[in-house]
Amino acid sequence: MNEIQNRSLNNEGRTKKLHDFHTQKLKSLEAQISDFMKKQENQVQLLKSKEKSQEAAKCLQQEMQFTKAQKLRKDGWRNEYEKLKLQALNQRQKLVLQRKTNEAAMATERLKELLESEKVFYARSRCFKRK
Repeated sequence: MNEIQNRSLNNEGRTKKLHDFHTQKLKSLEAQISDFMKKQENQVQLLKSKEKSQEAAKCLQQEMQFTKAQKLRKDGWRNEYEKLKLQALNQRQKLVLQRKTNEAAMATERLKELLESEKVFYARSRCFKRK
């Protein structure tokens, strides 16, 4: 009976050792699972953070493009305004030049007429003096 008891004790000892081994292995695997879950959660957080950063960058890019387009439109309006202003100034200068040219032509014509009338007057007065 001692032998049976010894075997029974050995079996119980082996069973306890196996149970302890499996318990340790289970705890180790649970710890690994916990680590993997934490790593997965960190990855999820990183992905969310990356998506937010990309979205923010996209918004900034759109805002920059909008600002550039606004600046171009503003510059275009300014250029158009300057162009119209210069055209109006040019038109006024043309009108002034034409008026001054007409006045000069009329003055020249009057001078010619005066010179002609003086010539006629001197010619007549010579004729009258000769008689």
